[in-house]
Amino acid sequence: MDLFLFHHDRYRYFYNCSKYTAEEWTSFGQKHNAAGCVSIFLASISFVLYVPCIKVMHEPEIWQFSCYKLMFLNGIVDLLGVAGGCLTGILSLKGVVFCSYPTFLYVAGTFTVSQYGTQQVISVLLALNRCLEFWNVPALTGLFEGKRIYAWFMIPAIYFVCMVFFTVSCPFSSIVNMWMFDPYFGIPGIIDDKTFYLESIWIRSTNVISFFVLNGAYVFLAASVIWKSSKGNTAFLNKVQKQGSCEIAALICFTNTGCITIYVCFQYFPTLLSPVFLMVDFFLWQWACCGPVFMYMIVNRRLRRGIIEFYLKICRYDPESSPRIAGTEDRRISNTVHPVPH
Repeated sequence: MDLFLFHHDRYRYFYNCSKYTAEEWTSFGQKHNAAGCVSIFLASISFVLYVPCIKVMHEPEIWQFSCYKLMFLNGIVDLLGVAGGCLTGILSLKGVVFCSYPTFLYVAGTFTVSQYGTQQVISVLLALNRCLEFWNVPALTGLFEGKRIYAWFMIPAIYFVCMVFFTVSCPFSSIVNMWMFDPYFGIPGIIDDKTFYLESIWIRSTNVISFFVLNGAYVFLAASVIWKSSKGNTAFLNKVQKQGSCEIAALICFTNTGCITIYVCFQYFPTLLSPVFLMVDFFLWQWACCGPVFMYMIVNRRLRRGIIEFYLKICRYDPESSPRIAGTEDRRISNTVHPVPH
C-alpha cells in the first residue's frame, strides 16, 4: 500500500492499464461459474460456523488455555480469509482481470496476501505451542502462559501491518482464478519487466519458514507419539487419541504446505505446471481458511456443542432441556481436548 499511498507515480508505472481499452481488458477474463458458486457456498457455511466457534473460544473456562487464545486470534484472521473466499467467488462469476477494477483489486489483493501471510505466522505459533505443551516442560510452556501470550499476539499483529504497507499487492485474475502478484499474468502482449512483482521478500520468507517449521513440528509430534507408544504409555496414547488423530494433523499440514508449494512453483516457474494446479491451489488456500472450523467440530466436543447451542438459542430453544446436550454438561473442560492447530 505504500506504493499506492506515497509513491503514486511508481504505482501508475507498475499497474498501468493504458495498453488496452476497458472492453479489451474485460475480454481477457474467464468466468468460472462452478468454482465461483462453490467458493461462495463454502465461505458462507464456514462463516456461519466460525462466528459462534470464536465466541465459544472466548468463554472463561476455555480462555484460560493458551492454545485457545491462539486459536481465537487465528479464527479472526481466518474470517478475513473467509470473506476473501466469498469475494473470490463473486470475482470468478464476473470473470474479471486486474484492469477491470484496478484500484479495488489492488487494495483487496494487498489485504488478501497480508491475511495469508499472517495466517501462516499464527500457524507456526500454534505448532510451536502444541510441541511445547506436548512435552509439558514447565520452563518452556510458561512462555505461553498468563499475560505472556499477548506478547506473542504482537508478532502476527505487527506482521500484518507491515505486510499491508510494505509488500507487493496480489490482485485477482480470473484467467487462472487465483490471486497473482503479476497483475498481467496470462495477458497477451505484456512484455514489460516483471521482476518487481516477484520481489516480495516478506511473503517469500514466510512461505519458506512456514513450510519447514510446520512440517518439522508435525514430524516431531508424530515421532514423539511413536516414541512414547514404544514405552507402553497407554494412558498417554488415549489422551492423544482424544486430542485428535495424527491423520487430521497431517491433513491440515498438507493443506498449508501444498498451497505454499504449488503457488511458489507457479510464481517462479509459470510454465512448469498446468493451469489446473492453480485451481487446486485456490481451493487449498480457501480450505486453509474455511477448513479449520470443520476440523474443530470433528475433533473438539466442547466447540461442537457450543456452536449447536448458539443456534438453538437463536431459535428460542433451550439446550438445557435436551437430555442429549445437557447430559454432557458434567464433562468438564479438563477432559476436553486442545484442537490440532493448522
